[in-house]
Amino acid sequence: MPDPRVLLFWDAERFAGPWFAKTVTGESGYMWDAYLLYGPNARWDAAPGPLIDSGGTIIDAVGAVLQKMSDVDYDSAGNVVGFGVSLMPTAHQFTVNGQTLYTWCALDTFLYTALLDLPAHVVSHCPVTARPIALAMTPQGISELTPASTVISLVIPNGSVADCRRSAFCNHGHFFATAEVGATWLHDHPDGIILSVADAHRLGRLLADHRMLLARHRVTEYGEHP
Repeated sequence: MPDPRVLLFWDAERFAGPWFAKTVTGESGYMWDAYLLYGPNARWDAAPGPLIDSGGTIIDAVGAVLQKMSDVDYDSAGNVVGFGVSLMPTAHQFTVNGQTLYTWCALDTFLYTALLDLPAHVVSHCPVTARPIALAMTPQGISELTPASTVISLVIPNGSVADCRRSAFCNHGHFFATAEVGATWLHDHPDGIILSVADAHRLGRLLADHRMLLARHRVTEYGEHP
C-alpha cells in the first residue's frame, strides 16, 4: 500500500486468522475480511489493546453502501463495472497503466489521473464537429494535446460540485475541438462553463486533493469518535 503508515505482512502459515479470532474476538474459526481498530495508546501485551472497534465483513459492508448509491453500473452477475471510471465504453476512453477504461465525463479524466497518480492517455471526440481529440497527461501536467485548441465543458448543479449525479453533472462534460465550438454548447446550457485543458487539469488536481483530504478526515474522525 502507498501509505507509509501501513505495514503489510504476509502470513504464509495462516497463523494470524485463527489467533485473532480466538484471542481478540473470543470466537473459533478463521478471522478474515475484517478490521480491528486500536487507539493511539494501544499496546501489545498478551493481545493488542484496548480494542476500540471491530467489524466485518468489509466486503459485505462495501456492498451495502453501494446499494444505497445511485449511478453505479453493474454487469449481469452483479459485479460493479462503473462508477466514474467504467469498464463500459463511453465517449471518453481513458488508458492508464496499460489498461483501457472509460470515464463518464471529460473532467473525470483529469480527476482520476490525479487520484491514481499515474500517467494517462485519453481519446475522445468533439460532439459537435466529430473531430477526434487525443490527450496525454501526468498528474503534474499535459504532455500532448490534439488539437491544441481543445476545451472542456461542465455544469455545476445548484452551484455545488458535491451534487455530481451522472444525469446532472457527468452527462454535460464534453471535449470540444475549439472554444468557439464550445460556445455553441454554452448557448444552450447557461448554467455551464467552458474550461481550457490546462485549467481542467488544475481543477482535477484540486478535486483529487479535496477528496483525499475528506477521506483522511473521516478516517481520523472515525478513529477518535467510533
